[in-house]
Amino acid sequence: MERYEVKRKAKDLVTENYLTWILPVLLGIVLNYSFKLVKNEDINFYVSISSRLVTTILGILIVKYYLAAVRTPEKVHYHLWDAIKYAFTDALGPRLLYGIGFSIIKFVMSVLIAAPFLVLAWLKMATDINLAVLTKAYHLAVSGSSMDTLLTTSETSQIEELFGVIFTIALIALVLFAIWGIIALIIEILFAPFDYIIQDNLSTSNRGQKMGFFQAIGKSYEMMKGHRLEYMMIFVSMIGWYITCIIVLPLLYVIPYQSAIITIWMDELIKADGTIADFGMTTDEAVEIIAAEVEEATGNQDYEF
Repeated sequence: MERYEVKRKAKDLVTENYLTWILPVLLGIVLNYSFKLVKNEDINFYVSISSRLVTTILGILIVKYYLAAVRTPEKVHYHLWDAIKYAFTDALGPRLLYGIGFSIIKFVMSVLIAAPFLVLAWLKMATDINLAVLTKAYHLAVSGSSMDTLLTTSETSQIEELFGVIFTIALIALVLFAIWGIIALIIEILFAPFDYIIQDNLSTSNRGQKMGFFQAIGKSYEMMKGHRLEYMMIFVSMIGWYITCIIVLPLLYVIPYQSAIITIWMDELIKADGTIADFGMTTDEAVEIIAAEVEEATGNQDYEF
């Protein structure tokens, strides 16, 4: 499916079933705000870890929910609570173990790859500062200036030197953060389908062979071959939308819209692969069954996904 077709379908889904797509976004905002309310410095470290863990878990649940919303939009729209229960119950344990495990691996990979840059930058920073201190000490010794003289005649130069050191440290920290972020982004792109693969492959409805943890990682890398640029272009094409988010309010549309685009794109990638899961019916047969259920449905009937 071409990118413009994916975006058109995503726009239609979000417009027609906005509540379906905004619900996880609102949940994420509430959780993020709740963690920020904790101001106790003694537990901030644990709050940060908990926040990352909750973000990972929430991401796994949302991917499952959004896949259902893409594949069976009418069903999710009319039976929202069933869709939420489905995301929380279908092979939840294995999905979380795989998801959390791979999040840790991605973090460790990014640190190990960025480590040489961190070490080199730290050495350069330490060397520059030490050279500045040694040079200053040498000039003081040659001039014979006492500490009192230094304090009375060199206050301005000392302040300038202090700000120079602070600026250097801040600049190096910013560069390192950018490098680390770029490395983490590249790793994310290389293995982007992982969270989507495990939703189907580990599902209790899957009649095919379940993948092992590292097999799923390898599969996600393999599936992205030849599609990485296409995947990146999705985000590049959203730059105009990102700019509108400066005024905050458009976020409530842009985040669901982007989520729908990524989910549709990943769903098409999974369909093209054809080995992730076997649900015992073709896509056409599944659509016909769901269409028949929706046609006969009333607002208060419950369905299992």
